[in-house]
Amino acid sequence: MWVTEGPLKADVTAHFLHQAVIGVPGVSLWRSVLKAVEDWPQRQAVLDFDQDASASTAAQVSEHTHALAMALHQAGWVIYEAHWEAGPKGIDDVSDFPGFHLRNNSVFRDGYCAQ
Repeated sequence: MWVTEGPLKADVTAHFLHQAVIGVPGVSLWRSVLKAVEDWPQRQAVLDFDQDASASTAAQVSEHTHALAMALHQAGWVIYEAHWEAGPKGIDDVSDFPGFHLRNNSVFRDGYCAQ
C-alpha cells in the first residue's frame, strides 16, 4: 500500500504501479491514514510525499512523514519511503520512474523508525 499527497496523484500512481494508493489532501493530514488502514491485511506501506525544493517546506514534509512512519511502525507496519533523483517534485512527475528506488526504514536517515 502506498500513501501520497492528493487523490488525483493517488489515482495516477495506482494506475502506473498497479498498487493500492491512499491520497491524503496534504502531508499534515497524515492521521487520516491510520483510520483508513487499520484493517488492511498487509502491513507494508510506501510513503511517497512530494520532495519539495524549498528547505522550509521540505522540513515540514519530513516532520509529518516521520510522524506517520512512527505511528504506522508502532502499529506493526514495515515502512518504506519512495525516492527518485533530483528534479521531479512528486511521483506523478517522474516519467517512467527513472532513478526511482525504495529505502527500508531500518537503514534510512538518522535511524528513522529504526527497528
